[in-house]
Amino acid sequence: MLEEENFLLERFAIYQQKYSPWKAMMHLMCFYVKMHFAAKRNLTLGPSNAVYMACLCRGGVGDVITQIAFLHHLLKFTKEPIVLFLFVDQRPENIGILASKLPFIKKIYPYIEKNKYLHLFDIVLILHTQFPRFFIQNYGKCQKFAPVLLSYIQESCKWNETHKGIVKIDSLFSAQYWCLVHKKTMLTAMDTPNKLNLDKNAGFPIELQQAGIVNVLEKFKLKNKKIITVQYSTDINLPFSGKFTRFYPLKHWQKMLSMLKALYPSYTIVQLGVSGNEEIQGADLHLIGQTSFYEYLVLLQYSALHIDQEGGAAHIRHYLCRKPTVVLFGPTSHKVRGYDENINLRIPTCGLELCEWLDGNQWYETCPRYNDSFCSCLEKISPEMIVEAIRNSHILKEENPA
Repeated sequence: MLEEENFLLERFAIYQQKYSPWKAMMHLMCFYVKMHFAAKRNLTLGPSNAVYMACLCRGGVGDVITQIAFLHHLLKFTKEPIVLFLFVDQRPENIGILASKLPFIKKIYPYIEKNKYLHLFDIVLILHTQFPRFFIQNYGKCQKFAPVLLSYIQESCKWNETHKGIVKIDSLFSAQYWCLVHKKTMLTAMDTPNKLNLDKNAGFPIELQQAGIVNVLEKFKLKNKKIITVQYSTDINLPFSGKFTRFYPLKHWQKMLSMLKALYPSYTIVQLGVSGNEEIQGADLHLIGQTSFYEYLVLLQYSALHIDQEGGAAHIRHYLCRKPTVVLFGPTSHKVRGYDENINLRIPTCGLELCEWLDGNQWYETCPRYNDSFCSCLEKISPEMIVEAIRNSHILKEENPA
């Protein structure tokens, strides 16, 4: 059973956080018995001639949508009877909209429910970090019904063992720099055996119903209007926290929108975001916390241009429609998290290509160089620089050239 020992050790560490050592061992023994009992019987998940895989997808919506893209290409490569169940940090109904055209995903659960079901699956796939980690719980069944996947997993496990210094959860900063050195992106780095022929622009089908699109545009009185969408928060599904090193300064936003309105007066600027976001003065329509996830997707797809910090919206828009986005990078790197159709802007004032995970989880809130809640790399991207990049791209039709 590949990596079974490491899998059980990880589970024991989780139990130890909640229970005394003796109780933790008892819980581990119960899990082990359930795991092996499930491997010897016909699972209730579906037909017995399919391999069932639990995929633990953690992170923001940008991380999860990239993980789904990897899974899509993995199953295209194997062409075997594999059924996926996702356990996600995000709202399952939202991820369900994004994955609605992928029939191999049978059900999506909240991440916190994973311990109820993991013992039922033939394979558990952990996507918490940059590099996937597979754990086989029913080797015989995988060998019988999914030999191509089994071979892929074996190569992946060998790669993880060889690179265990950067695979660990506490080595995320090293993992990102490994991606930079080897010219890998969020997506392409996941294919450690290099079997899937991935490039950074690989995607998967997402489809919004045309009737629904019209209804959303009519609801917000945007039908037949040219719109630019902007977003001050970095993830549509996470509460607005106020201070974050990935936020572009509000004063810069206001100046930039004022300049855009002068150049492109016929465009309606729509601010998206979650409840608690500050309104950006200069936007024509504030829809902060007023859209469903589906409505949010419609507006992202419909807009001629989206402007945002690096985060979930930029990744969603890439997979949804490949229309251009101006993406403002601070702690993260455009070389790892950027796409070709976008205007990717970053000024590395400290000389680092990225500082994501440099200071553990603190990188979200504190610049490791200046020990402040703002990111100097973002602050140095001037409104003039953004507007000039938009003008040079000719994405929008200029009406009042200076």
